Amino acid sequence: MGRTLARRLADAGYRVVVGSRNPVEKGQHPDLKHDKIEVVSVESAIEAAPVCFLAVPWNSMLPLVQQHAPWHNTILVDCSNPLNRTFDGLELGHHTSAAEEIAKHAQGARVVKALNTASVEVMNNPRFGDTAATMFFCGDDEAAKNSVGDILIALGFAPIDCGALQQARNLEPLAMLYIHLAVRRGFGSHFGFTTLKR
Repeated sequence: MGRTLARRLADAGYRVVVGSRNPVEKGQHPDLKHDKIEVVSVESAIEAAPVCFLAVPWNSMLPLVQQHAPWHNTILVDCSNPLNRTFDGLELGHHTSAAEEIAKHAQGARVVKALNTASVEVMNNPRFGDTAATMFFCGDDEAAKNSVGDILIALGFAPIDCGALQQARNLEPLAMLYIHLAVRRGFGSHFGFTTLKR
């Protein structure tokens, strides 16, 4: 997800800084060979970016955000889903969410939940003919959500603001449904959610 997102953002005109524990090795990946992408240490990436996309496994997430606090008003886009070890359920749900737990531990950050309900293939191309895949997002900071909404549009999605960060309790189970349909019900990874309104 991280490499695809970096490439798409760079193609959309954003300057992208990718944080890696092994920046020299990671910087050789073909997906990251772009004049708008720089691969640096995690610390340098966080320092450079006003918007950080958290595209790491859930079991690494809270130690990461705690380690790098305070976040000095950085927008943290939580792309994760708190999947269990067998990938058939969530470790959190209903009474809290990954996004809310991140917000508790990421002192000084403005957390927005987004980009957790689409596959890498859909992130790479969210267009289905004349229709863009819907991307739901939520957060408690309106300015941060507006910034993320603009990024989602630049990526080609049709964004829908679902309200407060607490709505991540609904978006993370929705991602579990996506995974279930993709893996167990034959949908595959080239499908996306959309909405109809009359």
